[in-house]
Amino acid sequence: MRPPEWHATGRVRRPARGFTLIELLLSLAITAMLVVVVAPLAGDWSRSAQTAGARARLVQGWSTAKALALRNPEAVPHTDAANTRLPAAGLQVLRAGDEHVVLVCTGDPADDECRTGGSRVVWRATFTAQVGTVLAGTAVDGSTAAHIGIDNRGVPLGDTGYALTSGGSANDEAGTLH
Repeated sequence: MRPPEWHATGRVRRPARGFTLIELLLSLAITAMLVVVVAPLAGDWSRSAQTAGARARLVQGWSTAKALALRNPEAVPHTDAANTRLPAAGLQVLRAGDEHVVLVCTGDPADDECRTGGSRVVWRATFTAQVGTVLAGTAVDGSTAAHIGIDNRGVPLGDTGYALTSGGSANDEAGTLH
């Protein structure tokens, strides 16, 4: 800051306060450049968070279904007369509007009562449908639900692989439910 100057009238003249037009334009230009650099990162972060949330709900649903199958509240036998393993509980993922619904049901997850509002639903969670979901080799869309049954010993009755996509390979994820 400059020292005050004496004016011809004998009073102290103080320097003007505030920003010059050049300073304002320069700060706006720097802010605009930062926005241009940060905006794509923020979108990527958001998609990554959606994928992580979807994975968390799938894993939580799987753990709940496995625990329910081991408790076997409906006393489902291990096999039927043809020695086919029977599901004591299961996990189902379906699409309802703009979200995916994860359901844990007693008995067969492919049963009609394992739907939103069904009598066999024990646990329910949702995540955004912006995350593409493939469960047990079945893509979940408006007309197709994917499900995995678990026998009363906690052993899955099929493929437990999943894939989640939300735009960009950095946000895609694939794995196996254990």
